[in-house]
Amino acid sequence: MFVIPLEPSSWKQIPYGSVPVHELSFEQGLKLSINESASALVYQFDKPQRINEVEIELTQVGSINYHGKKIGEKGADDFPLRLGFVMAGDKRLSWGQSLIAPKWVKELYTLAPKERGLDRVSYLVIAQEKPLYTKRFHPFSELLEEEIVGVVEKGVFKATLRAPQGEVLGLWVSSDGDDTKSRFTMIINRLMMKTHD
Repeated sequence: MFVIPLEPSSWKQIPYGSVPVHELSFEQGLKLSINESASALVYQFDKPQRINEVEIELTQVGSINYHGKKIGEKGADDFPLRLGFVMAGDKRLSWGQSLIAPKWVKELYTLAPKERGLDRVSYLVIAQEKPLYTKRFHPFSELLEEEIVGVVEKGVFKATLRAPQGEVLGLWVSSDGDDTKSRFTMIINRLMMKTHD
């Protein structure tokens, strides 16, 4: 079992194209100030890990305004937190793909060792309200797999969750408010991984 450090030197923020990025603070956990923004926070493991469970504690201040739309559809595809596990595999960017791939996709592939590739990013999604689905591949990319694992209640989420099975290269964490033009704050108070014995 190991604790993920919630400090500036451990995380890298990756923008999604021209979408504004979050304002970050590390004074009390990892604080993301979402202002109609979206970005990924990346934590790379020193070596691939096989993780059994993850313990997570979150605080949400403010809320996402879905404007009456179905959660997850276009215009309402924002969530308090997507905790992504970057899974090792054999997918690599070809030379041609690397020329046209968005910068965030290229950054994602840098997490893979030279002799390996990626399989997918497997997200455990913490929702504000439960959507109509439980699992899906994201409409934007089949590289992104999502599973709804819980809902924030009274601004708090605390749980022990089963992690995706396989070799994990790092964490790809995101909160979003760009699709709904929402403003809110997410604080990751604690993040701990339990590895296989």
